[in-house]
Amino acid sequence: GGMKRKEKTTKTKTKGDGGSKGQRYVVDEGWKFSTLLLIFIGLALLLCVLALFSVTRIGNFGFDSGACGHIEVGSRHGATTPQRTMGKLGEDTASGALSTVLLYDRLGPFEVNYTVPAGCWPGGTIVIYHFY
Repeated sequence: GGMKRKEKTTKTKTKGDGGSKGQRYVVDEGWKFSTLLLIFIGLALLLCVLALFSVTRIGNFGFDSGACGHIEVGSRHGATTPQRTMGKLGEDTASGALSTVLLYDRLGPFEVNYTVPAGCWPGGTIVIYHFY
């Protein structure tokens, strides 16, 4: 047969110092479902307040590159590629007023008359959808 080991190996427990005994987690004192629910509702309300503030400040949710509105310009004969141009309103602009913008397409420059979108302010940014 094989070799038999004669000496016994006895493991001795090495206890750590008493400083490692921390607080045990007690279920009764933990985060209850109602606490989590209150936190969740609070975050949802905060989100709503922020969205409301965004709408009252810039007129939309800010998804349009921070623009206060957009105008759509129809294509001229031969211009087929959709373009998106950011425009800055003049300092004397009022929302609902008539204004002109100089756009360029493959046929050259052309002027477009448009109505300033509601909710825009002087110096605001608008998005112009047109064709090239």
